Amino acid sequence: MTAPAALFFAEDTGAANYLAGMPEILGSLGLPGRMLASPHAARHFERLQVAYQPAPEAGAATTVIKSLRPRLIVVGPGINLDSVGLELLAAARESGIESVGIVDQRQNLSDRFRGRTDDPLSYTPDWILVPDPVSSDYFVHAGSRPDQVIVCGHPHFDRIYQIGQAQTALDRHDLRRRLLPNCPDAARIVTFAAEPARRVRGSVGAYRSGPDYTLTGRGGAEYRTDVVLEEFLDAVAAIDRPIYKVLRLHPHDPQDREFSAYYDEFDQISVGGLPHELILASDLVVGMSSMLLIEAALLGRATLSIVPRPQERSMLLSVEAGLTPCVHTRHDLHALLPRLLDNARGIDLDEVRDVFPPNSTARVREFFAARLGNERVGSSPPVPQDIQLQMQETQS
Repeated sequence: MTAPAALFFAEDTGAANYLAGMPEILGSLGLPGRMLASPHAARHFERLQVAYQPAPEAGAATTVIKSLRPRLIVVGPGINLDSVGLELLAAARESGIESVGIVDQRQNLSDRFRGRTDDPLSYTPDWILVPDPVSSDYFVHAGSRPDQVIVCGHPHFDRIYQIGQAQTALDRHDLRRRLLPNCPDAARIVTFAAEPARRVRGSVGAYRSGPDYTLTGRGGAEYRTDVVLEEFLDAVAAIDRPIYKVLRLHPHDPQDREFSAYYDEFDQISVGGLPHELILASDLVVGMSSMLLIEAALLGRATLSIVPRPQERSMLLSVEAGLTPCVHTRHDLHALLPRLLDNARGIDLDEVRDVFPPNSTARVREFFAARLGNERVGSSPPVPQDIQLQMQETQS
């Protein structure tokens, strides 16, 4: 069996999105690769039609590396403090193999490479690829060398831009009738992007509500998403116009039914498949700090972030850049939500591209070409594999 030039590992959905284009990138360089995935990432790779192999069992990282003999090990550990990816990074260090860590978004940066230690760089790789300067500053201030941290953007965003370009001529009326057949023609469609709270791993714990919360929900909610869901539902109920509410469940564990207590308050539940046609059909996409809000902005849709603490405003670059309005009090939510629904015309894609520059795939490709010593550095980057919008939304 040919030894892979690079061995990749994805822990979760975010890492899977980042690494999904790596087979094409390495293929364009004439190099073989191997993709490993945890169960969360594996489910998403199947949605994206990316070939993978199951991640090794805990404690088997060194054996896998000795067996495959890769030249480069690339890990997206997510925020799982017990990720097999951290074992792969430690084994790479012991074996003298160059390693790369990828960071898909700026949230929970202290959990990416610390494992069960207090040092955020305990498992730090030789190189860290980050999406934006804020993430770079964090790792440099934590002790990484400035030339060790590379701002590449996010290759997944190139695929989202392609989806938007392919759908520019789409009749949204027909799209809505297909995806949301029970939605009245006059209704505004609002999609709420749920985020798991009870089983979140890492130092963020279970996202429990506390005294620093400026939102309280209906008074009995214990977890972050429940608090925000209740505030959102009550704010929508106070608006005197037809609104069709869709709850988009997070892909990590859609069968967990963490938010089933709220299902009756939504008109439709979206679970499974890819969410991009649903985003395109929506007038407004609402959430907290979900990547889905950024994807919606990349597709030109209006967005709103509702966070239970003021400091969470910094968790999304689209909020910081002014693309996504953000509220953290009930008063501001009730004032802003009706205005957004009255003027749900989307956002200027030129402004979006200024904040999220396209061609991240080309920058990532240049990095890997340089690290793997391929002489074709500088040649035209490949176009990311087109993700067909064959959504099969499970409706309930």
